Amino acid sequence: MGCLMSKKSDQQQQQQLVPNQQWIKDKTYSWSNRDRSQLMKYMIENESNSIQIRLPGEINGEQFIIQNCNDSTICLYDYSNTVTIDDCRNCTFFIGPVIGSVVIRNCEDCRLMSASQQFRTRDCKHLDLYVFCSTQPAIESCHNLIFSCFTANYKGLQEQFEKANLQIYNNKWFNVYDFSIDNREKHWTIDSSNNKLNESFCSIPLDNEHLNLNFNPLTSLVPITKGITSLDSINNDDDNESFGMIIIYSHSSLTLHNKIENQVGKIVQEIQLDHKQLSLLITRYMDSESSIRNILTRMLNDKEDEIMLKNDNNNNNKSRLAPNQSIIMLYRGKINAERLNEICRRILCPQIHGGCTEIKFKMIERNDNEFIFNDCLTLIFDNCF
Repeated sequence: MGCLMSKKSDQQQQQQLVPNQQWIKDKTYSWSNRDRSQLMKYMIENESNSIQIRLPGEINGEQFIIQNCNDSTICLYDYSNTVTIDDCRNCTFFIGPVIGSVVIRNCEDCRLMSASQQFRTRDCKHLDLYVFCSTQPAIESCHNLIFSCFTANYKGLQEQFEKANLQIYNNKWFNVYDFSIDNREKHWTIDSSNNKLNESFCSIPLDNEHLNLNFNPLTSLVPITKGITSLDSINNDDDNESFGMIIIYSHSSLTLHNKIENQVGKIVQEIQLDHKQLSLLITRYMDSESSIRNILTRMLNDKEDEIMLKNDNNNNNKSRLAPNQSIIMLYRGKINAERLNEICRRILCPQIHGGCTEIKFKMIERNDNEFIFNDCLTLIFDNCF
């Protein structure tokens, strides 16, 4: 009796399983319905001696893959989720804002300009890299990489930065981390001169009037910073080695706050034109002066990455300046407070009708391993007309 009941029970179980098995067999996924032509919209492969371009609106935050290309120019003028570049030789790449990572593997003799949250390279040789990166760029098993600052602008780029949650004043392009096991040689260098910029990207067409692409440092959306990883060279007795800081405080009114932020780029450009003796080292979104003091102090001990990572965790999910933060610009060289007063008032006053904001200029002195901030000039904009 027991055996018969067991057999019946097994048959019932099999009957019950059949519908479930059929459901599993017929189950489909969203990516299963995308045919090859759809996938190819987000992939460029096996190109040789060609120019491939994706215009704004053609990627819309999707993942993009580039692989097995030679002697080609590839431009993505849209924001993406992630971008991977594999097995390419002698190519020129322009990669618009990326929400996640730009990953380059097994590439050689290439030029690239990109903006992303993370930047990774592995098994690459002879790359010229013009980078915006919210975190430390990371390399592994690479040789002869040259890092420079992202230098470009085109119509719609700022909106794409916002969609990708990238803060244009938090660029850590120069703070490279090398995972390579072989430490006998340095595998990368920093070039803040932009001397090779036009040569590196001469193959990119500039004749699209709707895009209005340009590589002019004076009009770059991202401020062109020199970068700094150590402040051991500071000498307070030398005027050329003095440091100045401009702090633009945020405003509780979000509308006014965004107007102020949008004008900071114009202030940076004016300073670059008017104060050629000043070098913009770094820009940051910070919530206090102590944060920038911590960065400077850690730079003395080559530990900037620690404070950067701490700030990354707090700020990487915001594409714009938060109401409790300030934009801080650190310059090398003497600040002419009166001239900067005129520049800031001319640019900001038309934007601050009925509002109030504050800009501080500070000179920074080094006392052994400590930095002292001395007020140089404070501008208060109240009901500007």
